[in-house]
Order: sequence, then structure tokens, then C-alpha cells
Amino acid sequence: MGTAIQLLYPGRRHAAARADRWALRRRRMVATGLQRALDDGRRAPRGLTARVAVQRDQVLDAADDLEQLIGRLRDVDRPVSDEALAAARALLCDGTGPLFAWAEPGTLRRRIRVICEAVE
Repeated sequence: MGTAIQLLYPGRRHAAARADRWALRRRRMVATGLQRALDDGRRAPRGLTARVAVQRDQVLDAADDLEQLIGRLRDVDRPVSDEALAAARALLCDGTGPLFAWAEPGTLRRRIRVICEAVE
């Protein structure tokens, strides 16, 4: 009887495994989004598109730090706190943030460095 119940309700072990897979998926999604933003910043501006343009000056200024953050997010052997991942995701989702809207020079770089410190 106990075995049948364990099959019906896999328990904490399976829930933890699902949560780990979901966390890794979120990390990959954020890393992919940051990589796209970096690639967009490195390309010459294109004509009219439906995509929101990144602030090229900010992205180019923060390119090394962006690459470092992307690498840390993709390194599955290195833990990343939920707060650091949320801060990295916020860069991609905040249309008024320094990735997409004008900000003082160096703002994006400083934010990324704070996130990288939180990852360590």
C-alpha cells in the first residue's frame, strides 16, 4: 500500500527535482535574453522593427560585465540566488531601465556588477 501511495504522490524528492529543473530553465532563459541584448547592442541599428531597441552605448559599455553574468548564469555548477536571478530578469523586463531607456552612462554596467557580486 505504501508503494502505491508513493507512486501517486511522488513526494518531496520529485518536487525538489522539478523545482531544480525549473530554476535551471529560468537561468537559461535569462541568460539567453541577456545574450540577445548583447548581440543586438553589437549590431548596427536596423530599420523599423517591432522589437524594442537596446541602448547600444550602455550595452557596449557593459559588454564584458554582461558576458561575465551570462557565463555565471549558464554555469549550472555554480548556485545563483533567487534574488540575483530576479535582478537579472528585471533588466530584461523593465522597459524604463538602462537596457532599454536612456540613463546616465555606466548605469547598466553598475547594475550588472551588483548582480554579479550577488551571484558570487
